[in-house]
Amino acid sequence: MIYLRNFLEERFVTLTELSHHLGIDRSHLGKLINGKHKSRLSTIKFLAQGLSRVDGQEWIIHAQNIKKSIKNTENNNGIMK
Repeated sequence: MIYLRNFLEERFVTLTELSHHLGIDRSHLGKLINGKHKSRLSTIKFLAQGLSRVDGQEWIIHAQNIKKSIKNTENNNGIMK
């Protein structure tokens, strides 16, 4: 998920810090970000709510951006939904 990677870099947040905000293991978050696990809508909402706790932005904005990022990645990889 490019959006999550960019979020972390732009805000100088580590994967460990974000996993702490989300309450999940760092390795699991890494797998989500690297596309090793498929992200369901509930997962997208969960991640977006965590990002919202970091920067105070509405979670729905993050959710929309995460969903776009996933769709763009799938289209670039030839995966059609």
